[in-house]
Amino acid sequence: MSGAAPYPDSDYDEVEAIRVFENLLDFRYIKSSITKRDKVPNVDGFIEILDYTNSPIAKVEVQVRKIPVNRKQYSVQKSLVLYSKNSSTLPVILICVDIINHKVYWKHIHSLMSEYKEGQNTFTVYFDDSTDIVNTSGEYIQRWIQIAKDYQIRINEFPVAAIALKKEKELLKLTRDEQMYFQDYLDAINNFVRSDFEIIKDLSNIWMFGIVIYSIDDDRIIYGIGRIPYGDTKSPIYFVGGNPFNDGLASNVDIEVEFATILDRSNLGNSREKGKQFVLNRVNRLVKEFGFPVFGEILASDIIFSFIDNYYRFLYLDENKNDFDLDEISNAFYNTLTNTCKIYLQKQQDKLLLVDLDNMKSSYFPPKKPKHTLDPKLFWIRSRKFPLDVVESAIQYLRSVNLINVKRPFVKRARIDGFIWTGYSLSERGDNIKKILSNCITEYKIFCQGCKFNFTDSYYLSDKYSIIYGYSNKNEKERPLVEEMVVINHDKMLPKVIVEEGLNTFFNGRGIMYNDVWYNSITISASASNFLFHDQAMRNMIYNLLINDMKRHYNLTNNIHFML
Repeated sequence: MSGAAPYPDSDYDEVEAIRVFENLLDFRYIKSSITKRDKVPNVDGFIEILDYTNSPIAKVEVQVRKIPVNRKQYSVQKSLVLYSKNSSTLPVILICVDIINHKVYWKHIHSLMSEYKEGQNTFTVYFDDSTDIVNTSGEYIQRWIQIAKDYQIRINEFPVAAIALKKEKELLKLTRDEQMYFQDYLDAINNFVRSDFEIIKDLSNIWMFGIVIYSIDDDRIIYGIGRIPYGDTKSPIYFVGGNPFNDGLASNVDIEVEFATILDRSNLGNSREKGKQFVLNRVNRLVKEFGFPVFGEILASDIIFSFIDNYYRFLYLDENKNDFDLDEISNAFYNTLTNTCKIYLQKQQDKLLLVDLDNMKSSYFPPKKPKHTLDPKLFWIRSRKFPLDVVESAIQYLRSVNLINVKRPFVKRARIDGFIWTGYSLSERGDNIKKILSNCITEYKIFCQGCKFNFTDSYYLSDKYSIIYGYSNKNEKERPLVEEMVVINHDKMLPKVIVEEGLNTFFNGRGIMYNDVWYNSITISASASNFLFHDQAMRNMIYNLLINDMKRHYNLTNNIHFML
């Protein structure tokens, strides 16, 4: 007897799961580097996607697990999510293999996935045979490219500080005041993000922010913000060398471009205020891009139907339908759209291509009946109006709340001529406005909870206040107006939201009388309602509420430049 420890009983299952998975991969485009019988936690290896010259264009980490026969679900450990958020610099893909039926399912694991809730040690993911499967159709290749490219865009804004060799001699050029400046700057950023905008770390897979210094000259320091790998407790200041600016820009002082800044050594300024401003600038950018994940049933449904209305030809969905099964929407978004793009690119070379849906919409009219091709194409998809990760977030949110049938939340515009607010009957237009105003506060609460925003004493979130909306809708040709009044709900007897047709009829600037009780107003405002008639009306309304809360909560005036 050798005395050597035997392999565990699960060893065969692991090896067989990897074998079944790799047998289904298209090795014209895939290079697999998965270690069998390894003892490394969290992941088993990585997958590279190659172009026609065998050059890598995308890379993901994978964890491979066996699931019981005919099982279409898996219990995921919280540690895998934390690894994807704090430690990995690549997207993490969970691979689950039914080794009896030779079926392979997959899920992108990340901290914003709707199935994951903080405080849970495990959570369950469910697999769909049409959208979450690795097979010969090759759709998984395009989706992994999409995930990898979106991921790279998010995390490349912040270089990994650990790749820089800390050159102690260079850092010794910093004075004590400059060291304290950078330390206070980082403390302001990390504390502000931790308390108010944890969502930034989730979106960019950041554990902690650090300083990346490019150069230290007699009169200036060029530095940027970097990502510190999980667990790195050394000094958060790293020297990397080089110059991120061109020569023309480098002569300017204190100009921030993609988070690289030239600091005047003779005038450091207020580091904590600059740190706070850095975070607010990042949030402002996400607001302008409508880049936050989706939470709220009406919000998600509105985004999805707006996407369908714009790209129904590529999805092969009926633009006039007012409801779809969620599975039908999911299959159209993940599979049909991918296949349409492959047909569109069929005469292109096998290199990585960008498909711009808005350009494609103006120049390409697909066949009336969908054609299917098994020939993979290497591409990733972009839409200027609809960030695809946000549309996917909407689909996944509705799946997480077990919605089966998705209904169009608002009446669709019948005509596209005239003003943005025309093309409806008066009753249709009024119904749309009232439904948006009546539901926006509830949807906004769900949105803020999901994004972990911390707006204490928000007019829209606190039960101390009620929101009174009035709107005009007397003439089809006249632009409707919307008034909003915030009142103090001193006895908690006033509904959170009251909506009435008419301006200055239900209330006045001083307050309202409700059930013979007077409620004083705090603010009143009036605005044109164009944004209620553009695509994704509920999204527009919710982002307006978000901007109002940010301006008040952080005492901002001109920091948030956002118009609908």
